[in-house]
Amino acid sequence: MARQKRTAGEMARALGITAHTAGRRLSGAVPFNISDVAAVGEWLGVDVTDLMRRAEAKTQAVAS
Repeated sequence: MARQKRTAGEMARALGITAHTAGRRLSGAVPFNISDVAAVGEWLGVDVTDLMRRAEAKTQAVAS
């Protein structure tokens, strides 16, 4: 999102959720479901598998 200069509010509108819920998902307090991941990918113009790879790489980096 940051690379494309998109905001959490814009993501919330794209997903049809509140800004509060978007913030909780982005902070990790509430997990994204697969439908949301697909919608975010479409909104950003990024393939879902790329999003999942990036998330996995970040998770592994934090765990190390």
